[in-house]
Amino acid sequence: MQKKTVIRSVLIIVVVIGAFLRFWHLGAVPFRADEFLDINATVGYVHTGMWQAWDHNMGDVSTRVNSASDHRAWLYRWQVAFLFKYFPPTEAVARSVSALWGVLTIILIYFVAASLTQRRAIGLISAALYAVSVSAIEVDRTLRMYAMFAPVFLAFSWATFLTLERTPKVAFLKKIWRIFGVHIGYGIVALVLGMLSLHLHALTANIVFVIVGYIVLMGFVTWRAGVTWRDNRYVKLLALVFGTLAGLFIILPQMVASFTAGIVLWENHWHYIGHVLRDYAHPLMGVALYIIGISFLWYGGTSAQRRGAAWIDATTSIILCAAIFLWRRNVGPQYIFFVQPFIMMGVASGIYYGARYLQRKMHDRRAFIVALLCAAIFVPHYGYFFRENNTYHITSHAEMPNYRKVFTYITKHAKDGDVLITRNFRNYYWSGAHIKTFDFGSERSEEALKAEGKVAKVTRAYLESIVEKYPHGWFVFSENDEKFITKEVRAYAQKHFEKVSHANVRGPITVYRWDISNRM
Repeated sequence: MQKKTVIRSVLIIVVVIGAFLRFWHLGAVPFRADEFLDINATVGYVHTGMWQAWDHNMGDVSTRVNSASDHRAWLYRWQVAFLFKYFPPTEAVARSVSALWGVLTIILIYFVAASLTQRRAIGLISAALYAVSVSAIEVDRTLRMYAMFAPVFLAFSWATFLTLERTPKVAFLKKIWRIFGVHIGYGIVALVLGMLSLHLHALTANIVFVIVGYIVLMGFVTWRAGVTWRDNRYVKLLALVFGTLAGLFIILPQMVASFTAGIVLWENHWHYIGHVLRDYAHPLMGVALYIIGISFLWYGGTSAQRRGAAWIDATTSIILCAAIFLWRRNVGPQYIFFVQPFIMMGVASGIYYGARYLQRKMHDRRAFIVALLCAAIFVPHYGYFFRENNTYHITSHAEMPNYRKVFTYITKHAKDGDVLITRNFRNYYWSGAHIKTFDFGSERSEEALKAEGKVAKVTRAYLESIVEKYPHGWFVFSENDEKFITKEVRAYAQKHFEKVSHANVRGPITVYRWDISNRM
């Protein structure tokens, strides 16, 4: 059997496994966090043709305090809304767009890794690592645009690398290449993919750091090889990059300012390191294999492999350092996820060259196969799939509440005239109940909320005013909501309300019930 046939067959198996891990029981775990923003916006678009959140409780357009978030990454949301025209808006249907993008990423990473490392086997190992990646599976089973952002950025990065390093064959393109040092054909592709990636997330702008870092490194290496600065094409590329940036500062200063506003010097976000290494059975194993892979590509590879290794490492190390020291945002695994495919390429290279090293030392091809099988067994973080709580199943001990069970219990036991005090953007889980809801918490500032007539923080006076007007209702908040509730309110509720204790409302969530009418 030919080598190409074997690789294609194995790749198909890898894709099937990856697809199964992404689509199996896709709706088992309820929505959480920002998934509610996406389901509200997409259902609103289906009903109205406009990007505005839908209030599932009242069956009408929601009154929003941050309508800008409804338009965010609308190209991703449009795909979800398209499915809702033909299928019911369930969790599984909504998340299937992310799952499909995850499957496409498995295929894409094969081609990108094979191109950058000049080894199809490394591309195959990279695809296999991504197929069983814990972080990838979680993102691909979540209704968020990060599942689309990661492959689009990966393709954009690949096209950017080819723009810098691929020599054109067409005469006209060769002339441009001699003048500017770039492949304009791939440059157009990179521009289109870059705009799409930027639409999905502003973190795309980190590619500037990668390009500058890569050009400086390769320029220095070329100079050390004996090429003068005058003849060094990377000097020309660096001048082109800085000239382009200067032009953007002059022509589009507001756009540039919007990106630089997210940067601050000397942050301390070391948790990102743990996030990017959670795909491996042990973090140090991932680090070791990555170093081995990049080292083999750089010191023992061809010139093309050295450039590919430099691009992989520049993307990984520079963006990771930016995340730790420069990003002005909360630390979250979803933000750094788009870097992890590059780390997997380095780890896959380490597995491949480690296996080749054993083969040479033992003078037996079977050692190569055994080493790959051992890597397949011991490198990925399979322990995640046996946890009590994961992306396929959660219990009352999970870090996230089961909002589906909580609000199913409430709607089942609610009586006429009940009101609900909670964060209203989760109203997907009390759809059609028509329960008057008092909202708290938002993405906007306290001043903006007050200007809209909303409540920035639940105070005792506000709670008492509701209880005085409505004799019975529910007060529901999770641990994540406590920053919107004063300690005085929590103490008041604990003293005067009945805390609900039921199997459906266990976990990091609190449900209170009050009924003054029964006391009269």
